Amino acid sequence: MVVNKNILTYSIISIVIIITGLAISCNRGSSLDGSWSLSDKQPACAKKFSFLNKNTISFVTSDSSSSLAGTYKEIENNKYKLDFKVYSKVTLIKQSGNTMTVQDEGDSGVCTYKRD
Repeated sequence: MVVNKNILTYSIISIVIIITGLAISCNRGSSLDGSWSLSDKQPACAKKFSFLNKNTISFVTSDSSSSLAGTYKEIENNKYKLDFKVYSKVTLIKQSGNTMTVQDEGDSGVCTYKRD
């Protein structure tokens, strides 16, 4: 059986690229990592979110009177479960570049944030 060297070379290169891409995506943090500030004055929105390592999240309430810390876990594509000591909720979080939108499940309001 004769194997075309070009086909074999391209196959090996493709496998190496796929494995490298998987390794990089597994080792990097979440694209949400960092601090996000409310971009528009929306009264029902938290003023600031911070996504920290090990799936830790904190936010400052809309009136800046308090902050909460907890954990987050992606349960579906762009859908996250946010767990705080006092409550938990499911939230749709979409991030594109330096913009993030947050919408609580069952709520029609959308909050927009910019990366700090």
